Amino acid sequence: MNIRLVIFDFDGTMADTRHNIVLTMQRVMRELGMPVADEETCASTIGLPLKDCFRKIFPELTDDGAEHCAETYRQIFFANAKSLVPPPARIPARSPTGTLPLRNCPPLVRNFLLMTWLR
Repeated sequence: MNIRLVIFDFDGTMADTRHNIVLTMQRVMRELGMPVADEETCASTIGLPLKDCFRKIFPELTDDGAEHCAETYRQIFFANAKSLVPPPARIPARSPTGTLPLRNCPPLVRNFLLMTWLR
């Protein structure tokens, strides 16, 4: 068998990243002097492009303002990448779905997945 492509369902399967996403979003809001949204509000935007996450919470944001929020998010996330390693998903390493906690991924794979996911 010649495997040419492997696709990982990262967020919520390989790792539970909700906590880190919410903390980073809230830090962006604090740093930019915006009202800080609660955990549920921030979490409700997970899966949207970064710009749209901030626009959903702050509909009055201009395109430039939303882009500034997204860029600030990226800077904070990458500056803290080592301390923001997501905890493993709440699924056993040998689950029926074959899910592995992120901590079992080689660092190169983990970093690739994190960087790709943030694009």
